[in-house]
Amino acid sequence: MAATVAGACFGARHLWQDIGLAGRQEVSALLARHFPALAAGNTRNLKWKRYLFLRLGQELGAPDLRPPRCDGCEDFDLCFGTPVEDARSSTVKRVASPRSAQGSPP
Repeated sequence: MAATVAGACFGARHLWQDIGLAGRQEVSALLARHFPALAAGNTRNLKWKRYLFLRLGQELGAPDLRPPRCDGCEDFDLCFGTPVEDARSSTVKRVASPRSAQGSPP
């Protein structure tokens, strides 16, 4: 399940769409069922892709880490318009998509 969620985080659509679910509520249920401690940590009710990259960034020492394909999304302001409390820098860090790392188009 972790590989499915992680791979979908590199998709160009909302996480629920890239996983193939009907909506954000289904992602919430999936994460609560399979990763309860991780899901419980989303106390600000952030969008899941944003929250997962925030947590990854905290682990990597890059608190402003963002999903690599969100910048061009029409809902960017909806997901990223609210500053994250513990962000320490305005520099945006991006992670390479697994596909682009393998030489395939994004």
